[in-house]
Parts: sequence; C-alpha cells; structure tokens
Amino acid sequence: MKAFYISLKPFLNHGALIRPTPWGEIFANDHPLEVEIGFGNGEYLERISSENPRTNFVGFEQYCERIHRTLRKLSRTGLDNVRVLRLDARAGFERFFAPKTISRVHCLYPPPWPKKSGTKHRLFTTDFLKLVNSRLMDGGVLKIVTDHRPYIEWVQENIQDTGFSVDFKNIQANYGTKFEKKWVEGGQSEFYELLLTKKDHIPVGLKEDSAVQTYLVDHFNPDNFGFKEYSH
Repeated sequence: MKAFYISLKPFLNHGALIRPTPWGEIFANDHPLEVEIGFGNGEYLERISSENPRTNFVGFEQYCERIHRTLRKLSRTGLDNVRVLRLDARAGFERFFAPKTISRVHCLYPPPWPKKSGTKHRLFTTDFLKLVNSRLMDGGVLKIVTDHRPYIEWVQENIQDTGFSVDFKNIQANYGTKFEKKWVEGGQSEFYELLLTKKDHIPVGLKEDSAVQTYLVDHFNPDNFGFKEYSH
C-alpha cells in the first residue's frame, strides 16, 4: 500500500506550542518568515517553499483533507522549511507571532462570501488588517488574490488607518491552485491582486490565554464523579 505521505513533521500541534512561538527554534535557523493563510491543497505553498529554500513558511488551514494533500506534496520537496497548523488565522496571528516577525503574508482566493448576509464572515476586516500589520516587519507585504472583484473593493474599504500603502492590479492566472484552474476552465481570464505594504506600524498586543482552573486528587473513581447542578 502506498503511503499517503512520508512525514508528519511539517504538521504542528498548536496546543503544544509556546505562545508567541519562537519560530527560529522551530526551524533551527534565523531565515525570514512568511505565512500563507488558507493554503488549500498546498499547490502554492509547495511551489514558493521549493523556490525559496532559505525562507521559512508557516501555513494555516482548517480542513483536514486539504492538510493531508498538502503534507503529501511537501514530502516530495525534501525540504524542511514549512510548518502547517490546523487553526483559524485570526487566532494564529493573535497568539503565535510576536510583533514585527513576519516578512510576508500570502492569501490566495479567500472565501468571498458574496451574499450580503455572509459579509460578517470575511477575513480582512479593519481589525484583522491592523493585526497583520502589527506582526509584519517594517516594509513587510500582505498579498491578497481573488477572482471576485467586489471582494477586493470591500477590502479596500477597510484599509484606511491600518498602516498600509496599496497597490492594486488586474492579473492573469499564474498561481496554479485547484480553484484558479477551475475558474480558468470556466472561462474566467481576469483575476485581482492587492499588495499591501506596511508603511506605519500599528501596535496590537498579544492576546493572552485564559487561565483554566484545575483540581488534583490522590485517587479518582469515575463512578463517583459528577458535575454540580448548573442551570446552563
């Protein structure tokens, strides 16, 4: 039977990581650090990590099947410059990165939530843009690529007072992701790229974990264990 992937090393258990995470210790070097939000099936993450072996990459994704496929792709490169987490990017940036530690952030084809009722689910709110700004090094870049022009227009509305300068352009398909190929096959030829370069630092502190009360007992009998009566 063919192995699905060779190694689980790129996959990190975020619950066991120090917060903020000393990424130089994780990778055992001081190379520049880049982040991909929502790496999907890993096509782009495999490509950029292979093309830049002296750069470290951290990827966020929430779907297990996509993480499996990405691990399989990464096992083919023979490199050790990628780590992936199954975690929402908001929590990742809030807790796992110290200020001014990331050189570049990539986000290709984030869910556009095109209906008005879905806008609240979109990622690049003003608050999140400020958070990303705080974690980027001076001069760092956030790249957002989408097939949905109204989504880019919505992001542009949220950029004011987030410390970024803006460069917008129409582009051709050139990232080779599953979704991009699907849209090209469907006849779409124009896509949209937004490059946000950090101009001013917006300070956003690290979010601390809430303390959890614990109890220690000498002997535990599960038959005698029960929660108190709570109305909730």
